Amino acid sequence: MNNRRKKKNYYFLFFVLIFLIVSIFSYSYRRLSFAEKFVKDTSIFILEIFAAPINYIINENIYNYSEDVNSRILELEYQIAKMEEDFEIDSNLINFEKINSIIINRNTGIWFDGATINKGSNDGVSDGDAVIINNTLVGIVEKTSYLNSEISFITSEHRQSKISVKVLIGDEYEYGVLVNYDSKKNLFVLEGYDDDLDIEAGSIVVTTGFTNNYPPGLLIGMVDSVDLDNFGLSKIVNVKPAIDYNKIRYVTVLGEQ
Repeated sequence: MNNRRKKKNYYFLFFVLIFLIVSIFSYSYRRLSFAEKFVKDTSIFILEIFAAPINYIINENIYNYSEDVNSRILELEYQIAKMEEDFEIDSNLINFEKINSIIINRNTGIWFDGATINKGSNDGVSDGDAVIINNTLVGIVEKTSYLNSEISFITSEHRQSKISVKVLIGDEYEYGVLVNYDSKKNLFVLEGYDDDLDIEAGSIVVTTGFTNNYPPGLLIGMVDSVDLDNFGLSKIVNVKPAIDYNKIRYVTVLGEQ
């Protein structure tokens, strides 16, 4: 009996709602009397009461969906920024022809000075071309023959020029100079930094592009330690190379396009 009464009540409410909706639309196309206005206003009021929970659920879902979309947009923006940062080096190398080569000879007496590769002028290699491994600076082409070339590593004791580099400190770069390589400690030595700079271990060091033949953004390594010079006026930055120069077998020459 209770179930039948409930069903009758549901049917009654359903027909009342249908009547109210029909009344609203039937009265909307002509001038309404006071009684008709009262019925219409009452109908709308009742409909709003019934619709309030549904509207709340819809609005809540829209809000949650909007929040989810905004969080996804922020995540995508972060990923895009990260990708732009990751591919910044590649964009600097877009104007170079990448010539992959193999090291075919390396003198054990001057192990950290350089090597001979199996690509020469016939392959587009020229004197002064930069040599890299995975966007990390290795050295420069010193002499080129038709079929092979001699390259000089930046670890060489006989390197003629200093290399302009920059260290990432926070969100900014501080510029300095790579002056030499300590083969016993396996560390590059950087100079030109004020003593008040807070240079932390692990900071990234890259080329500035100010030195001839070395494009900007090529990785050198990461800061290992920082010392004061003999006068206590500037800092000497010791940098651990990003690659192991003992195990170099393949390199890429950045030739002209």
